[in-house]
Amino acid sequence: MLPEWVGAEQWNSGVKARYSPAMASASQGWVEPVTLRCPGVVRTVRLEPLETRHAPDLFAAADKQLFTHSMQAPTEWSVRGFELEMAKVKSLPDVVAFAIVLAAGAEEGRAIGRTTFMDIKPEHRGLKIGHT
Repeated sequence: MLPEWVGAEQWNSGVKARYSPAMASASQGWVEPVTLRCPGVVRTVRLEPLETRHAPDLFAAADKQLFTHSMQAPTEWSVRGFELEMAKVKSLPDVVAFAIVLAAGAEEGRAIGRTTFMDIKPEHRGLKIGHT
């Protein structure tokens, strides 16, 4: 069973998330796009809400072959193509998208991937993690 998180101040590990059983979907706040970090456990990356500013880093990190058989492929292989694909993902109902960002070292702050919370089911207190 999930705890009823109010915010980072009540979660010692530093994970920031909000949960409210009264909320019906991601778009209504049951799962919100907040920065997720847990430095005591995961020191190298954090999850940040996916934003347009992540597109250049994600484009630079991407390998076109990984998108060959994927429905996540941008319509054009460019930073702009990544921005458009990100906008599409962020507009989907019951999806909360995150950038996977380096949290330490010389390249701290650089986005190296993305993932989503999707198929969010508040009535079951569940969701899927994917499109990583």
